[in-house]
Amino acid sequence: MMYDDSEEKEEEKPKKIRLACENYGVRGECSATIDYLLKEELDAMKAFTLGSCWIRVSEDGRIERYERFATLPPESEDPAIPPKWIPLTDWTKEAPFLCNPVVSLPDEPKTEYGYPSIIIHGLCGYNNVPYADEARKLQSYGFECMRSRRGRDGKFWELWYLPGVWHAENGLKAAMEKETNERNKAKAAIDFLCRHVSFGAIDLCYQKAAMVIE
Repeated sequence: MMYDDSEEKEEEKPKKIRLACENYGVRGECSATIDYLLKEELDAMKAFTLGSCWIRVSEDGRIERYERFATLPPESEDPAIPPKWIPLTDWTKEAPFLCNPVVSLPDEPKTEYGYPSIIIHGLCGYNNVPYADEARKLQSYGFECMRSRRGRDGKFWELWYLPGVWHAENGLKAAMEKETNERNKAKAAIDFLCRHVSFGAIDLCYQKAAMVIE
């Protein structure tokens, strides 16, 4: 007797999407429940609510996703980025570019580990403050917004980056003017930002190694 697994295979197929439980509130609000979504379909619906894609239901009852934005090229293939940061000349062909050895850091950064940069994570943090206001403040202080690529779920993450205390502008620059060394300038900058900007976390990054030319 041959075993017929056609019925079992039929049961393994995902069920068609079902929209049910429509409710209408007294002020006109509506709610509904969508059942039998696959994971990638749920991800597409989340991205749709964030404006990252469009969706439709196909003839077989599944959700199809259509991207709203063109796919960005990889950084290595971006035509706007030159192949070399430094022009290739006779001097750069022969100059041995080396890297300083990574040294063991003390408990507190010393002045020789200079050139501090500042990275802010989670602008606004958990505080109910307008994002646009905080963003404008950081831009006025010399920060640049560094964003990741938008994920398929429509979300992305961002950092606010100040490459060095020498790059500070306006109020942040004024808060550091009386300091004479990089370390004290960095401390003054952190103190100023803690009092004037709402954020999740700040990283103060000291240079630990750098390229040199012999």
